[in-house]
Amino acid sequence: MTTNETLGRDRRHIFENYANGVDIEAMKATFGRSAAEIEREIFFVAKKIKEYRFRRCADGSKFAAPPVACDTLIDIRLNRLALFDTLRKLSDSHLASVLLLPRVNIQKVDHPSSLAEAQHRMRA
Repeated sequence: MTTNETLGRDRRHIFENYANGVDIEAMKATFGRSAAEIEREIFFVAKKIKEYRFRRCADGSKFAAPPVACDTLIDIRLNRLALFDTLRKLSDSHLASVLLLPRVNIQKVDHPSSLAEAQHRMRA
């Protein structure tokens, strides 16, 4: 197994463990990394998932994947099933590669007037 595949596999395991409820502190010894490094890997994988879903929506594929909130640790745990579904589609070597779209963001629209405006614009 190459170094990139090992890095990708470790990132996958870190993300899966955290999303399934394993505490970051508990993973430090297992993966031999600091809490900050573990958290950085979690968010990196979340960005890879977000990037993949964005590209699928943008290319008009019949397999389009709508955006899923994963910008916070709480979002990752709350949306873990949708995130796992996409994670299964990403290879370990893909998880070891650099981000192509590092600034993809999901905007949360939750105020009633904002929802009405967004709904109106989507129909236009």
